Amino acid sequence: MSTILIRALKLKVLFIILAGTMLQGCAQISKATYPPDFVYLNKQEIRTTMQKMAASISNIHALLSDTNHSQDQMRDKVSAELKNIETATRELGTAGKSTNHPLIDNHLDGFRDELIAALRAVESDPPDYYPAGRLVGQCHGCHAQN
Repeated sequence: MSTILIRALKLKVLFIILAGTMLQGCAQISKATYPPDFVYLNKQEIRTTMQKMAASISNIHALLSDTNHSQDQMRDKVSAELKNIETATRELGTAGKSTNHPLIDNHLDGFRDELIAALRAVESDPPDYYPAGRLVGQCHGCHAQN
């Protein structure tokens, strides 16, 4: 191998090592610069989580519009979708922690309260689907322009 190729290979290896070290260092710096009760959300995380929630909201809307399910099937399916939404909200932060997204910070706790109320109502005997329908309507109301 020529000396130029060996030097180029050594430089590539050195660059890869330095890049990896710098990326690891950046992660450590961000841990030190953000307070412990802060959750940083990047745009892709928010978009992905909101898409999951939107899919479940659409499924609930379709289920509530369809009368071809038994009461048990309806309860199980709507409950499962509400639980999917609940799981997704955890990806957006936890209670008492702030994020870099003020709109989420201002509305997430209230949304979770509505979600828990809808879940309890669906799982009651007999099930009450009104809070789940109201949740669907609230989502559509706020996000209709998006």
